[in-house]
Amino acid sequence: MVSSAGFNLYVFDNSPSETKIRDITDNCYNIKYITAGKNLGLGVGLSVINATAYYEQYTSLIFFDQDTEFTVETLSYIYRFVCSKDGDCIKNYAVVMFSSRTDNLKLEYEIQDAQVVISSGSLFYLNILEKLNWHNEKYFVDGVDYEVCLRARLNGFKVGVCYNTPGLDHVVEQPDKFVNLCGKSRPLRRYNVSRIFDAIGAYIKLIFSAVKSLDFKFAGIMLRSCAIYVLGQIVSRVYVKQG
Repeated sequence: MVSSAGFNLYVFDNSPSETKIRDITDNCYNIKYITAGKNLGLGVGLSVINATAYYEQYTSLIFFDQDTEFTVETLSYIYRFVCSKDGDCIKNYAVVMFSSRTDNLKLEYEIQDAQVVISSGSLFYLNILEKLNWHNEKYFVDGVDYEVCLRARLNGFKVGVCYNTPGLDHVVEQPDKFVNLCGKSRPLRRYNVSRIFDAIGAYIKLIFSAVKSLDFKFAGIMLRSCAIYVLGQIVSRVYVKQG
């Protein structure tokens, strides 16, 4: 779909033993397939594709992970955003995340400054990421998005959100179970023990990094996020069956 729409695409494959993706990309002139031969995690993958795009003279790159759904309309919207905002964003923003959340008070392509954003569905401004030395490869999955947000703010750059993005869905491909808690339907997912410890370890590193840099506000945000994550895993073991 992306190739047919005329966009150039980088695919970083962390599961190269499954050849389906590689076979598809072989037939597309505007897709660059990259793999390290094994799963090196999100920190390495993001660093590689962003650095590759940067040294091939691109100014920005939109990233989607494997379980984010999007459409050609999504890409067209982001392309128009880049055309209208590029000059200002290149100077100030490391990351702009696109959200499908509808906010009628926001002007078209308006950026709302944020404290943290997730990587999937985010536009990376490569000249700023290069100054930040890309993503931190010591973070396998959890925390890699928040860590780059911390280093961006410590270096005087911003992260933001652009609402009203069409065709973007972070939920439909997720294996979450929805349960009714406190009168609201909430997504829950049971992670295995090693993933839980990896996430908590990432939060601890982020909290200490923020405190060391005297950014107590960010440390508080990470502490709160860690508490919500742990609570969610506890509740998931009550409400969600293993499966």
